[in-house]
Amino acid sequence: MNKRLKILIAIFVVSIGVFLYLNNKERGNVSLDDRVFSIGELSMVNTILLSNSKGDQVVLKLEDEEWKANNNLINKQKINELQKVVTGLKVKNRVASKLVDSLLVVFKESSIQVKYLDGTKEMLSYKTIVDNTKQNEVIVLMEGSRTPYYAHVFGEEVNFLTLFKAEITAWSSLVIADFTKAKVSRVCTKDLIVQGGYFCVTASDTSMNFTSSGDPLLNMDVKKGVNYLREFKQIKAKKMFSNKKVIRELVGDQKAFFEVKVLASGKETIFLAFRKRAGLNQVDFTGKPMKFDDEHMYIMANNKLYLIDYFSFEGLMKREKEFLNE
Repeated sequence: MNKRLKILIAIFVVSIGVFLYLNNKERGNVSLDDRVFSIGELSMVNTILLSNSKGDQVVLKLEDEEWKANNNLINKQKINELQKVVTGLKVKNRVASKLVDSLLVVFKESSIQVKYLDGTKEMLSYKTIVDNTKQNEVIVLMEGSRTPYYAHVFGEEVNFLTLFKAEITAWSSLVIADFTKAKVSRVCTKDLIVQGGYFCVTASDTSMNFTSSGDPLLNMDVKKGVNYLREFKQIKAKKMFSNKKVIRELVGDQKAFFEVKVLASGKETIFLAFRKRAGLNQVDFTGKPMKFDDEHMYIMANNKLYLIDYFSFEGLMKREKEFLNE
């Protein structure tokens, strides 16, 4: 091979390398290697998209140093697990060739698409299938590749069975509302069974006011009002439901029996309380079947339905008579 031909081959190889590098850079991908499923630094990612073939999608976004799922409070334990995957997911084994064709069909029909973005720039994109017999492993396929791998996070316990989900219920925190860092300035309550207006407790820098249907109330205990507003801290649920069909099945045709409106740091949150139907074996102290569960209720807030312990919200559903001077 003469010297000129060697130079031409070298120039060709370098040109191909530069082309691939620039193309890769433009796409925002970390690597063209179909075995690289992690990002070097978590700071390179501020958005994570999880989607499935049914059209469900969860957008995990970092805003003001806090991760949110579709603009909702997020389950912190799960985001901590996902952060380990973002920086530490490594190939463990290549999938046996005899399984590849069938797995490619599964990837097409029922996998979870995972995308890491920095703003609008895509950093990495791959699909996942969870093996139900191996919760600490996941089967992954790089976007555009036909070679699936078994992958894991070395040295870490990561439950992929519950992690890669494209339904918002899998990611949302069970915290309905958190007022611990907010200033609660007004709470209005209304018994929706008894006709009447709102009873409101309003605090300012210099006074505490009580009103009923907008009219001022006298002979009210200011200390009780102050303590009441302080009771609004973190409200947690046991379960959350966002599917409209499921919500209709749980609530039925009943109407809310109580409403609580909280104004905190300029933002109003509305809570509607619904009775939870009793189970088939629930009876009262006389042995008669109960119509409603006396230990749990449902709370509607932020277009979602939450199952909550009755006693944890009962103390927030206060009426005018509870604030009278004794």
